[in-house]
Amino acid sequence: MNTLITIREADPTGPDATAVSALLRAYLQQTEREKRVHAGEDAPENLDVTVLPEKYQREVDQPAVALANSRILLAEKLGRPVGIVVLHPGGGATVPGGDAPGTEIKRLWVSPEHRGGVGRALLEAALSEVQGAALLSVWDWRHDAIGLYTRLGFVSIPSRDGRPRLEWLRRAVR
Repeated sequence: MNTLITIREADPTGPDATAVSALLRAYLQQTEREKRVHAGEDAPENLDVTVLPEKYQREVDQPAVALANSRILLAEKLGRPVGIVVLHPGGGATVPGGDAPGTEIKRLWVSPEHRGGVGRALLEAALSEVQGAALLSVWDWRHDAIGLYTRLGFVSIPSRDGRPRLEWLRRAVR
């Protein structure tokens, strides 16, 4: 890992609250924009996502409450927050494939200007903390992310929800 990158657990109730909120907002806004583009709503007025859907806005406004049962890892480059990943133990359901309930990895995000190793470092840090299988979901148009997940041992599994184009991946217990 690049020595300029540090990864640590974030404190969303204290000094990291602003950074956690900002990184979650960036991730969620970009995701909403991409979903609209891939649904054919690429007119400029449709890409304004200053207002997020309520379920996502809650994560931005109150990450410590919305993600209370999760661990949040923060990536910093030269002391500046540049990335985030959320680990949700249990992932809400038994993992397909016979493993015990696993950990869902969510909201993996690196600020675009800091990409190039930070995402992998965050994911590897997250995986080092996972007890059991790891689960994650990814939109099928995020080819770079899917490539990273595949290189780190994730395989496609049946969908856990009905959203079209959302792929679910699992990495077995290591």
